[in-house]
Amino acid sequence: MSLSSIPSELILEIVGYLDVQSVICLCQTSTTFRMLSKTSRMFWIPSIIRSELILPFANHQSLSSCDPLKLHFATHQAALRERNILSLKPRILSYKRITWPFPVTKPDSVDQDAGEYILRSGSPLDEINSYYVHPSGTWMFLLSTENIFRVLHLETGHIVWANAQYRHPPGFSLVTERSVEVFAMDFITDSRVILALVFVVQAAATPNGEITWHRKYKIMQLDLAPLSISVESTDITQDFLPFEVETVELCGPYIFFLERNKTWDSNGPIMSHKLHMIDWRDGRKLDLPSSLLPARKIGAYPTYLISIGITPENTKKLQVLQYAAKADDFHDAKDLFHHSDDKSDWTPCLVANVDFPPSPMRDSSSEIKLCHHYTGNPKGTVRICIRNRGLAVDSGWSSSNFTFTVDLFRSSSEEYSLATSCEIAHRLVWEHEGLSHFYEVFGAGKYFVWWRFDHDSKDEEDQHPIRLFTTTIDDIEPIIYPDSSIDLDPETVGVNYPSRELESPIKSKGAQDPHVPNGHVVASGDVQSTSAVAIVTMTYGDIWVLRYGHTGVF
Repeated sequence: MSLSSIPSELILEIVGYLDVQSVICLCQTSTTFRMLSKTSRMFWIPSIIRSELILPFANHQSLSSCDPLKLHFATHQAALRERNILSLKPRILSYKRITWPFPVTKPDSVDQDAGEYILRSGSPLDEINSYYVHPSGTWMFLLSTENIFRVLHLETGHIVWANAQYRHPPGFSLVTERSVEVFAMDFITDSRVILALVFVVQAAATPNGEITWHRKYKIMQLDLAPLSISVESTDITQDFLPFEVETVELCGPYIFFLERNKTWDSNGPIMSHKLHMIDWRDGRKLDLPSSLLPARKIGAYPTYLISIGITPENTKKLQVLQYAAKADDFHDAKDLFHHSDDKSDWTPCLVANVDFPPSPMRDSSSEIKLCHHYTGNPKGTVRICIRNRGLAVDSGWSSSNFTFTVDLFRSSSEEYSLATSCEIAHRLVWEHEGLSHFYEVFGAGKYFVWWRFDHDSKDEEDQHPIRLFTTTIDDIEPIIYPDSSIDLDPETVGVNYPSRELESPIKSKGAQDPHVPNGHVVASGDVQSTSAVAIVTMTYGDIWVLRYGHTGVF
């Protein structure tokens, strides 16, 4: 009896136990398996979920609603990307250095004030204050400290669209009022993006001459044209915000704000913020459960929001707020702007409320990153990366990486029960004091990439190389400790530099160069998980675009 003669139902049962690479090999062995791989999504879904493979989709998509043929080709492309990243010497497919100042392709598509930024800017990093990278790795969306929004085309290195309409008004002090450069993006298709931008408007002056400031949010649609390398914008809606904004998230018709907290205790400011949820189609504010804690970090996905909540005792909880029954067509471009008068009877509710395990690390929590990849599966993995100081004041930096396997949503027919516990793994990444390097997580927190400035070597032009390393979270053993007072030795616990080094063409000015602020060469780094495009931003304004995977999304 040949394998191809086995009933399809049994074949699907068998492939459910295989990894992605094995499933790909299987579908290449015969016409029967190849046809099944293009007609049945269950041929791929179990191995995709088990391996946490991130498919090259432009938006969050439920695997159970994907077209099987689309799933077939997307899995093959993602597997090629993963094979390269996990090889002993990941190969760079192409790269581009975008030098500062960035040129403007089409002056008529760029606001004059926004285009002439180089005349006013004291630092290039003021113009690259925060950014998003398109899943395809082709576009970069920049927001400056003056709240000027720009679109940078990464293949040509040109600014193709910019708008200074929502820049901070005259008299607004970034120091006394605190900057409000916050924005969020929701990628609807490979060529359509919804943008949420928070900006400041001046209110009437008080009788004693003091000026008060109001916040507003603006929703816009950006249509990206890769062939003509152009961007068209359409205003959708805007409204006032009765509070200052710390963070904004956007997913489908919902926009989430973390209200900036101004309270203090004996140790300094309390870093937790009240959550607000608004349906931007009609401005309706949704009621949230009272058990939802003030948050330090949030991430919005179809059907649910993940929050790192802070208790009154200043401990952390992972909370999952479900706000829809299902995610089918959640990002359907045709239906996104249609708002029915029939109100859903679904009320946002908590489906998970899990305590963080005690940590032996100092909880300065200088930086928190929430990593999650949406698949539409009711149970999934959430990774939280907390980068902070080490065990002693004079020690290096470290990162506590928590992996939660948690219930994410339920259907309306299921009996509701709040998940208060789940499988949790804690891993430590250690960085020694004095090394000019840092690391970033990508791939839903599954991968780490290090960026290291090499002081010891330089070329004839006095340029020093930037070395890149990568590893996976599975290379790091989980920490097992009885309580939070255990004494960890950084020489024996955690991971430093892995042996897997990526090809990198980056060379930089020396740290002693007067054009390098504060002696730091690399300002930030990011890796776009769907396309394996690494973005390295230098402190003097240059941007390196390194491609370790094929561009293009489905």
